[in-house]
Amino acid sequence: MTQRLSTANDLRQAFIKSLVEVDILEYGILQLRSSQYKVPVFEHNNLSPREFAAKLLSDLIYAPSFKLDEIQSWDDKSIEKALRAWLEREDSNKWILPEDMEFFEAVQHAYEGFLVDYIQKMQKVMEPVFDNIRNSVHLMAETVVGNLQANLNRIIKSIRIEVPKIQLGKFFENLPDFTEIAEQLETYGKATKAAYVLDENGYRFLLHYWTLAEVSEFAGIDQVDTKIRSAVVTNKLLHMTQQAELTQNLREYFQNSSVLSRRWKIIEQALIAHKNRNYVLSIPTLLAQVEGIFTDALALKGIAVRIDGRLCEKDITGKPKLDKHGKPIPIHDLKQKVLKSNLQNEKILQALGQFYTSYLVDERNAILHGSQLAYGTAKLSVQLLLNIYLLAIEFVIFESEDS
Repeated sequence: MTQRLSTANDLRQAFIKSLVEVDILEYGILQLRSSQYKVPVFEHNNLSPREFAAKLLSDLIYAPSFKLDEIQSWDDKSIEKALRAWLEREDSNKWILPEDMEFFEAVQHAYEGFLVDYIQKMQKVMEPVFDNIRNSVHLMAETVVGNLQANLNRIIKSIRIEVPKIQLGKFFENLPDFTEIAEQLETYGKATKAAYVLDENGYRFLLHYWTLAEVSEFAGIDQVDTKIRSAVVTNKLLHMTQQAELTQNLREYFQNSSVLSRRWKIIEQALIAHKNRNYVLSIPTLLAQVEGIFTDALALKGIAVRIDGRLCEKDITGKPKLDKHGKPIPIHDLKQKVLKSNLQNEKILQALGQFYTSYLVDERNAILHGSQLAYGTAKLSVQLLLNIYLLAIEFVIFESEDS
C-alpha cells in the first residue's frame, strides 16, 4: 500500500483537475464532476425545471456531500450559480441553452440535446463491434448487448427519439475478450462500492490519492454486516499502518525533509504507541502533529504567512492581511486554518481540510482540552496516522519540485 500511496496517480490527478469548483457563500466550495467522468443520466420528464436543476446538481456534486432534499431547499441563485460555473467548463455545442427560456427551463431543454449527442456517440462506438458478433458467441455477450439495448431504450424513451436495435452479426478475429471486459467491469463495480464504504466510515481523504488498485483491496466490504463494517475497514487499515514498510517510508520522508525532520522523534514515538495499540498515547501526539504539519504546509506553499512564529492570513497581493489597527490577522485554530486558507489548487490539503472541519475539529478540541476521555480508538489513531502519511508525501513532492 505504502509504495502505491507514494506514487503519483495520473488518472486520479486527471480526475481531480477536471473537477469544477464554485464557491457558494452559504454552503462552501462545491466540487462538481465533469461529464467526461460523470454522465448525468436520470429520468427527468416528470420533474419541474427547478426540480430538474436540483437533481442535476445533486448528481454532479463530488464534494462535500449533500442530500437531494438539502439541495432542493437551496435558493434559486445558489443552484443557478453552481450550474452556470459547471456549464462554462462543458462543451457549449453539447449544452445549447435557448435564450428565450428561464435558466432552469433552458438547462432542462439542453439536457435532452446532451443525452441525444451522448447516446449517438455511444452507438457509433458500440455498433461496429456488435454488428460483427456472430449468433453463436458466448451467452454472456448476448446478455451484455441485451442489457445495453435495454438501458439505451429506457433513456431514449424519456427523450422521445428512436434508437435502432443493436443486431448480433458475424464474429471477427479482433473481437475483444468479453470475459476480460466483464471481469474489469466487475472489478470497477466492486471498487466503487468499496469507495462508498470508505467514504461513509471516515476515510474519504484516502480516495483523493488512492488508485483503483488500493480501493479494490476492499472489494466486497459492502457485503459485510453494517453493524461490524466500520470495524472491519478499520482493522484492515490498522494492519496496513502497522507494517514495517510504512514506518520506513515515513522515516525517509521526515528525515529527508528540511521542514519535517525536526518532528520525526515525536512521530516515531507515536508510531510505537500505535503499533502497540496504545491509542490513549498515540492519538494526542498525532493530533498535535497533524495540526503542526498542516500549518507547516500552509506556510511552505505560501497559502498563509508566518509572522513572529504565528500563522497569519494573506491578502490578494500575497502580503499579510491587516486588521483595522494595521496589525497582521492571526489564524488561531485548526478550523480557521482550513476556512481562512485558499486550498482550491491544493487537492490533497483540501481533502484533509474537509476531514478536519467536518469530523476532526470538535473531537480534537475535546481530547486536547481533557473533556473527552473515551478517545482511545483504533479508528482515530489510524485516521491520524494516514493523515500524517499523506501530508508527508505532499512535502516530499513540493520540496523536490522546489529544489
